[in-house]
Amino acid sequence: MPRNGSGTMSIVNSFSTGTTISSSATNANNSDIASEITGSLPRDGQAAMTGQFKSASGTVAAPGIAFSADADTGFYRKSGDTIGVVAGGSEVATIGTSGLVDANSVAVTGIPTGSMMMYGATTAPTGWVRLNGRTIGNASSGATERANADTATLYTFLWTNYSDSVCAVSTGRGASAAADYAANKTIALPDMRGRGPFGLDDMGNSAASRLGSVISGATTNGSSGGAETVTLAQANLPNIVLTGTTDSQGAHTHTLAYTNAARDSGASGSLMSYSGDDLTTTSSSSGAHTHNVTISSMNGNVTQTAIANMPPAFLTTFIIKL
Repeated sequence: MPRNGSGTMSIVNSFSTGTTISSSATNANNSDIASEITGSLPRDGQAAMTGQFKSASGTVAAPGIAFSADADTGFYRKSGDTIGVVAGGSEVATIGTSGLVDANSVAVTGIPTGSMMMYGATTAPTGWVRLNGRTIGNASSGATERANADTATLYTFLWTNYSDSVCAVSTGRGASAAADYAANKTIALPDMRGRGPFGLDDMGNSAASRLGSVISGATTNGSSGGAETVTLAQANLPNIVLTGTTDSQGAHTHTLAYTNAARDSGASGSLMSYSGDDLTTTSSSSGAHTHNVTISSMNGNVTQTAIANMPPAFLTTFIIKL
């Protein structure tokens, strides 16, 4: 094979049956043969090509560039600026202006479908969508976040790994993810708006019991919970009981009145006095004494007020791999 990739002789054959061979008739052909031999490509690859290596476009069944021991595996020209990658007679990926993409037109980056990460812009890069609770589906689905054939793999991933309460399928789930996708149904993306990520309480291990009762499904993928504020109720505050006594300065007097008491003309003494038909009596200042005081609760009149329950935050966009 010529190194310039042409594969053709430059001089038309000048020999014919019954014609005497002369040097003038053969020199041009011999010179051309010598030139082609000089420009040939050794089978051991020791010489470099001096022009483009051109191949037939080929097909999926018979790629233009294949292997002698594996004729249905290789590369073919799928369309303009697009190379099809074939294995065993099936297209497994394409190489085009968007890079390497798989059979579902999803960019191949080494990151598995369903991977989530933070991204420092408000829109998602190629091959990703935002975790905003909107929907994905095929091109005819009317999905609100992305309606395109490249969503098929993520659609199946969400359908398989999340319940309908987290990733709802429009009009309800059918027999399979493939059936719902083909039926133009949409599926909702997980909703990370205003939320922070936490690890499942078990993740293949026994439950750590670190999430308390705030999240009821602590071991269920996609569960959510928590609140931006919390209100302290009376029951959240301690019930303090205090017992004490007043001091001895509590000395005082009491006046007792008895109506229509019988007059006792023989009564005498500094503590008795008469006023008409009423008898009054007054204790002396020596009646100083103490009182026990019990306070049953310190929080009985607490006003329930919402207080902030969120740590300092930095906001960004959460995205998921198609």
